[in-house]
Amino acid sequence: MKNSKTPTAHILVRAFTNSEWDNCGFALVCIDEEWKDTVLTRMGYIAPFVNELYLCSHVYWDAPMGFYADHIADELLDSNENWAYVTLEEGEPEQFFLPENKLDTFQFAISKNMGGTYKAYGKYTSEEFWTAEFNLAELVNADLNV
Repeated sequence: MKNSKTPTAHILVRAFTNSEWDNCGFALVCIDEEWKDTVLTRMGYIAPFVNELYLCSHVYWDAPMGFYADHIADELLDSNENWAYVTLEEGEPEQFFLPENKLDTFQFAISKNMGGTYKAYGKYTSEEFWTAEFNLAELVNADLNV
């Protein structure tokens, strides 16, 4: 996997867990045209409510390509970066280490500032796994005027 300065069909996002024994370093997200169209539609749904004082986020049942235990994010991202475009070799994601937990109940949240985060839970432990927030408008090249 290599960092890319130009947009690609995949992003690497820093990821974390509250597990005392498991690891999570990053998640991969496929941001193809279908994903962009879906996210743009969802951003449109939340746009009328961004000035609502008590709105935190709108949550969907959705999953990234995967959460991974490797700490490649530390190598590919500067300390102030949460995500980056990446290029993947064929079959490369299958070579990354997965968390020990079997992950379940995947969620995708869009915050009122149009940031996105993925979250999952350990199926048997309920431990949380989540990504850092990433700017959805930048990824879908959308100007929503909000």
